[in-house]
Amino acid sequence: MERHTYSIVVENNKEFEKWTVLIDDNVQTFYLKPRYATGHIGDILLGQVTNMVRGLQGVFVELGSSQKGFIHLKDLLYDVNMNPLQQGNIQKGQKMIVQVEKEAVRSKGPRLTQHIQIRGGHLIYLPYSHYMAVSHQLSIDQGEKLKFHLQDQCQAPEGFIIRTSAANREKSDLIHELKTLKQKWIKLTKTIDMDRLGPIHKKENQLLQEIISEHHMSGDINLSTDHPLKISKEFLPEVTINRSKVGLEQRRIIDRAYAKAINRKLVLHSGAVCMFDYTEALTIIDIDSAGVTPKRNWEETAYAINLEAAFEIANQIKLRQIGGMILIDFIRLTNEDHKKQLLQYVRSCFLNDFTTTKVLGYSNLGLMELTRKKKRYGIQDAVIEKKDLNR
Repeated sequence: MERHTYSIVVENNKEFEKWTVLIDDNVQTFYLKPRYATGHIGDILLGQVTNMVRGLQGVFVELGSSQKGFIHLKDLLYDVNMNPLQQGNIQKGQKMIVQVEKEAVRSKGPRLTQHIQIRGGHLIYLPYSHYMAVSHQLSIDQGEKLKFHLQDQCQAPEGFIIRTSAANREKSDLIHELKTLKQKWIKLTKTIDMDRLGPIHKKENQLLQEIISEHHMSGDINLSTDHPLKISKEFLPEVTINRSKVGLEQRRIIDRAYAKAINRKLVLHSGAVCMFDYTEALTIIDIDSAGVTPKRNWEETAYAINLEAAFEIANQIKLRQIGGMILIDFIRLTNEDHKKQLLQYVRSCFLNDFTTTKVLGYSNLGLMELTRKKKRYGIQDAVIEKKDLNR
C-alpha cells in the first residue's frame, strides 16, 4: 500500500479558524470554521417538543438552553420510549433523542435530526434509520459484498453506512466495530436523565475526525496549531497525532494556494481567466478568453484553453469546498469530438476527489453541469455568508 505524508495546519484569525489539509505537501483543501461556530454538530441531546409549526413542516424542541432547536417532520422518527412519531400524534411535552445536524447561527437555533449517526472508523451505526448504505466511492461489487457481511448484525429499526475506508477490512473487524458502536449507543441511552434536557453525548475533536475520515488518513498525521488544541485519542484510534511546526516551504505552499482559492478571479497560463460566482443555489464558473492572443485555428486554441481551465477548475473546486450544483461555461467548441473529450477529461479530474462529484454533461445551453456533495466550512460558505452579512 502506498504511504503518504499527512499534515493538518490550524490557524486562528479574528473571523475564523483555518484548517489546511496537505497530503505529501500538496494542499488538498481548506476548512474555514467561523469563530461563532460552537462545534456542536454531532452532539446527541434529550429534547422536548415545545410547539409544532405546520407552515414550516416541523417542530421546535427545547434542549435545556436558551435556544430552541428545530426538526423537520421528515426527520422525526421515535419518542424516547420508541413510540413512532407521526404528524398526527406529535404532542407538546413529548421527549425524544436528537442529534445536532446544523449549528446554531447567532439568534437562530440548531437544526436537529433523529437520523442519529454513531461514527466509527469504517462504519456508521444508525440506531433509528432502518437502511443499509454504502459509500459512493466503493464499487457496486465491493458494496454488496460488505453489506452481505453485516446485514444480519442489525434488526429494525437499526441500520448502518459502510464508509470508503472499509474496503480492505476483514469481515470480523467490521462486525466487531459494528458491535462496539451498538454498545456505545446502548451505554449512551442508559445514561439519560429524563428530568434533565440537554446533552447526552458531546462529540470531541469533531472537525479533526471529519477531516481524517474524509481524506482517508491513516498512520501518522502531523498536526500544527498556533493555539492550544486538546486531542482526545479515544476518538482517533486509527491514527497517531504528531505535534509539529510549519516549515518555511510548507508555509509558502499554503499561502500561495490560499491566495488563489479566496480570489474570485483565476488567471491561467494561457492568459484566459476563470471567474467564480457563488449563490445559495449554485456556483457559476465562467472562462473568459479575452486575454488570449488569437491564433489561426481558433477551435484548437479554444480546446487547449478549455483543457487547461478544466484542470485548474477541478483543483479549485476541491480547494474551495464548492458543493451543490455547479455550472461551467467553457469557451464554445464546434468540434463534437472535442466536446466529448473535454467532458471525459473533466470526469477524470475528479476521480481522486475526497467527496462525491457527478459530472452530468452539457445542458441545452451548452453549459457543463456538475453536482458535488456539500461540505461544511468551505471557502464557498464563507463567501456566501459574508455577502449575507453585508446586505
